[in-house]
Amino acid sequence: QMGVTLDYTGLFDQVLRMKSHNESMLRSLTNGVLTIDMRGEVSFINQAALDILRRGEDELLGMPIMKVFGEMNAWILEAIDEVANGRAEKTLPNNELYIASLGEWVSANTSLLPLLDSKGNSLGFMLVIESLEREREWRRTMSRYLSNEIIDQLMHETGGTLGGTSQPATTLFSDI
Repeated sequence: QMGVTLDYTGLFDQVLRMKSHNESMLRSLTNGVLTIDMRGEVSFINQAALDILRRGEDELLGMPIMKVFGEMNAWILEAIDEVANGRAEKTLPNNELYIASLGEWVSANTSLLPLLDSKGNSLGFMLVIESLEREREWRRTMSRYLSNEIIDQLMHETGGTLGGTSQPATTLFSDI
């Protein structure tokens, strides 16, 4: 009995270390992460999601997802239903989230993923929110100095040819 107890204690410590490791990774992400349990309530939220939604953790944990996003973001609930029925992830690029506490819209890419246990049973959902506000501000600032084509190249091409290219050219000088 003592050997079994020691084995269980070791396993419990290992599970706690894994849980702590996973939570610290989720907290350090720049994308907002919310987990939603089978009752439709928020069970975990990282700091980035709190910043995007502009609310406190104590205010959101345990809150039904409909109250978190409100009626203006009903498309999130529709996407959750689709993921629940299809058990496949869903990516929703370039959305506008309405933040009721501020009365304003926030641009974001959102992804919904089902959370499954080892047997494939549903545990809930994970909502990942990537804020596009920095990108929008950067684009607005750079549009004063560069054309939209150059800004698109800067944002989407990693190697890009903005350093210039070498090619032969002909110049004609003439006086009239």
